[in-house]
Amino acid sequence: MRGYADAGYTIIVSHGAEFLDAAKLVSKEYPNITFICTSAQSGQEPNLTGIDFATYQLGFLNGAACAMATKTKKIGAVGSNEIDSIIAWCNGVIAGAKYIDPECEVFPVYTGSFDDALKAKQAVDALHQKGVDIVTQNADACGVGAVQECDALGLINVGAVSDQTTIGESCFISVIQDAQLGITAAIEQAVEGTLKSGFVSMGASVGVITLTGYAGKYADVLSKEQKATLQDLWQKSYDGVDLSTLVG
Repeated sequence: MRGYADAGYTIIVSHGAEFLDAAKLVSKEYPNITFICTSAQSGQEPNLTGIDFATYQLGFLNGAACAMATKTKKIGAVGSNEIDSIIAWCNGVIAGAKYIDPECEVFPVYTGSFDDALKAKQAVDALHQKGVDIVTQNADACGVGAVQECDALGLINVGAVSDQTTIGESCFISVIQDAQLGITAAIEQAVEGTLKSGFVSMGASVGVITLTGYAGKYADVLSKEQKATLQDLWQKSYDGVDLSTLVG
């Protein structure tokens, strides 16, 4: 970051919460430069913006979809590392599931990896032993293993971040989190001078969070009414409703 700052760049983006501490330190040294850190749950005045791409909103929609599809009322949530953004996603999954059915139980698991698919497969195996019949995952390349293992075990899957309906037939819908679109929007605001410092959330209202179509083996696991409920929840988030206010 210092290298870019010394080279004369006026907007510096660090992609990932793992860079937040460094961004907080370096931004103090260059008060006339705008720093942006993604997947962050906080920023810092006067020139560091921490952007969360609505990970709680993402998780809430994942959890709601899972709760409407499960028969055992036991849901697995496979995350990568136990960091703020993934924890927020897991909390969203729990809230979304409870919003649909308060009797649903969510089992969060952290693999400790963004890229080891085997660890996600092992996590799904363990969840299956607990009676989980549906899994959602937010673990980058590691999460591919979760979809593959759901295919192997006959479990249902709900994708997150990218369109994972293309990975396996168990994934019947994905909730997209378009970070690239969000980063572009943040940079445009920084250029215009309208980007706020501190914490900023960008979600459905700016197109970062969207739903895919239904696909795969379980494309019709939800009824028309349930599909309408999921769409309505997305519409609420698009309209600016804080989904956390929907649950007690």
